[in-house]
Amino acid sequence: MRTSGFAGIAFGLFWLVLLVVFSSGLNTVSQLAIYALLVAFIGFRRAHVIQWDDGSAAMRALTFGAAINFGGLGGALVGALSVFAQNMDKQTSMPSRELITKTALAAIAGAAAGAVHTLVYVTSPYSLITHILALMAAALTYVLVSAAAHFIASSMEGLTAAAKKALTNNSYSQDLAIGFALAALVRIIHSEMNTMPILLALPAVYLARQLFGAQMPTAIIQANCAQDMSNVYQSAMQALVSAIDARDRFTRMHTANVGMLAQAIGRRMGLSEQDMDCLETACLFHDIGKLWIPEHILLKPGKLDQKQLAKIQCHPALGQRILDTVSFPYPVGEIVRGHHERWDGAGYPDHLKGTDIPLGARILCLADVFDAMMSKRLYRPSNDLTETLKYVHSSAGIHFDPDVVSALDEAIRHDELPDAYRNAALSCIKLEANSASDELSNNPADEASVLGSEFVAVFEIAQIAGSSLELNQVLDRLADKIKGMISCSTCTIFMRNPDSDKLAVAAVTGENEPYFNGAVTTLGRGQTGMVAETGRGIIADYDSRDISNPKLMKSGTRSSSWVTPISIMVVPIATDESGIIGTINLYHSKSVFSEEDMLLLSAVAPEVGKALQKALIFQQNSESAVTDVMTGLHNARYLAAHLEDEVKTAKRLDRPVTVVCMDVDYFKNVNDTLGHQQGDQVLRDMADIFREQIREGDIVCRYGGDEFVVILPGSTRIESLMTKRRIEVAVDALPAYGSGATQVQVGISIGIATYPEDGNDSAALLARADANMYSAKKIKKKSAA
Repeated sequence: MRTSGFAGIAFGLFWLVLLVVFSSGLNTVSQLAIYALLVAFIGFRRAHVIQWDDGSAAMRALTFGAAINFGGLGGALVGALSVFAQNMDKQTSMPSRELITKTALAAIAGAAAGAVHTLVYVTSPYSLITHILALMAAALTYVLVSAAAHFIASSMEGLTAAAKKALTNNSYSQDLAIGFALAALVRIIHSEMNTMPILLALPAVYLARQLFGAQMPTAIIQANCAQDMSNVYQSAMQALVSAIDARDRFTRMHTANVGMLAQAIGRRMGLSEQDMDCLETACLFHDIGKLWIPEHILLKPGKLDQKQLAKIQCHPALGQRILDTVSFPYPVGEIVRGHHERWDGAGYPDHLKGTDIPLGARILCLADVFDAMMSKRLYRPSNDLTETLKYVHSSAGIHFDPDVVSALDEAIRHDELPDAYRNAALSCIKLEANSASDELSNNPADEASVLGSEFVAVFEIAQIAGSSLELNQVLDRLADKIKGMISCSTCTIFMRNPDSDKLAVAAVTGENEPYFNGAVTTLGRGQTGMVAETGRGIIADYDSRDISNPKLMKSGTRSSSWVTPISIMVVPIATDESGIIGTINLYHSKSVFSEEDMLLLSAVAPEVGKALQKALIFQQNSESAVTDVMTGLHNARYLAAHLEDEVKTAKRLDRPVTVVCMDVDYFKNVNDTLGHQQGDQVLRDMADIFREQIREGDIVCRYGGDEFVVILPGSTRIESLMTKRRIEVAVDALPAYGSGATQVQVGISIGIATYPEDGNDSAALLARADANMYSAKKIKKKSAA
């Protein structure tokens, strides 16, 4: 660059010397010499007189100028010289044959242009039209002859491929435009003005052009650097915003949508260009404060508690603190801080009211809420445009500035909403159940946010597993948590009976809860049964035949509280120890489930399985501590704990409770005659009879040896006597044990005691029933004797 500047100065001085030498008067020869020297210098220095190239366009223009000013001889001389001048650079030197060919072509074109110009100019009367016609004829001849000569030359054998390309790639339209303009200027100057002043001015013009050219690369580089820095800055801002949005896949387009909607509202409110720029920047960074919110709070699928909500409400103030460190030319931080304020003063963080809230913040507030309502979230589906506008209009003057709401209406009337909202009512697309996991986005931000949401959901399920070991409590908490994580109407958990292929509802929450309680299905039957059998989750239309439940199946008995679901999503619950132990069923009465719902539920299902497996093991261990191993009935420890509770309940509710004591007759004869194994079978047969003859909710226990106790809550003395008689008949119907002379026929002795007639506490009732039982046994012995 510095060399080009010195070259320009040197050439200017050289030109001045030439003018001094020829000051006595310039003739045609001296003028032509100046043309030739100028062409040589341009070719040697690659001077950019006309445009930013290697000087070829400038030399073609000078060749054309020489042709119209000095005739065919001048055009041929300068044209040939221009080719030699270009070849003076060793880096671009041409083979001799190529050099000769190009020199001849340039000379022919220059000579032809000069001859035609002279012919037209001489044979026509002198006028401005003559000038123009002569110039146009010469320019056209120059272009046509050059094109024809180059075409012929490119077809000649012996030319290199590079030469052919160079000959055929000349910009003839460029030559025509540049040559015509330069030639016209030079011709008019030569004809109408004294040549000497023009020649004296040309070096100064050229010197200025060269100096400008020397500085231009620096300016361009600086401009490019500034543009690059601006691009880096913009990219950094976009990356920062993408980092915010990527934390939640449901809000990935939130920032862009809010910005477009706010801009549409701002235009309708007549904001200035600077205010619009400020609003655009504020929209871009309105959630930047969320970078400081922990992910387990930001991505929590369910509802937030008070402490978590307080942390979320800090993000506008945090955003302002971050943005205040940047020297924005407008108050971006104030708008970000105020975008959660409400018109009625109930917002946060400063509880500003009405026009005390910056206008940009009022616009951003509406745009933010509008997009949030129109977008799907983990804990709810998206609203349609009608529902969203209904809320916006009902909240004008409460949540939102009425003028901003009016501007939104204007934007809607003029179809200025972002594309994401225009077809919002038709945005629900039904998913094919088995292909949900095959159509995931490859967007890294989507993948990161999906993983983040799943991590939080799995973490919360794991917390439930550690919070309780009672199976019923764990089931209820899991159902509530899952319903909070994924938008649905009803959540049910089916558990498989380990001894059969039956599945029954173990927990249910949400709509239609009374109808789903008691529902059962079979492995391999219906949607739920197929998921339990195959282990593959589904999203499908709701089918009323999927499960069996008298309340659910008989439509005539359904009350007005029944809400028919539209879709169902089912995933299996599996454990490493037991395989598939149940299913999670979600029902929706409003819309279909999405692939994100399936991914999330599939991610938490293994943790649900771990929680249930732990609770089941605890239940089994607990039951083994209060269960008789021989008969499977409750043992004396269980009886002691529950009899007292049943008596207290009877006192509180003012209802009766009966204790039944039973002893197997001739049980010692079975052990002595037939052996203890046969005696154990007698005890198991007795346990089966007792279970069959008592009501659901009654408690039967093995008290010890061959003695059993039954607790009959709410049973009067008469009802207890009826139960006593059923048991006696069933035991008497048993066949004798053993064979031949060793046969033993067993029986049963029963005694009852009823609260409050026979006692006011558990000990008194148990003692009275035991006494009545022994009395009955004595009577039987006397009768037998």
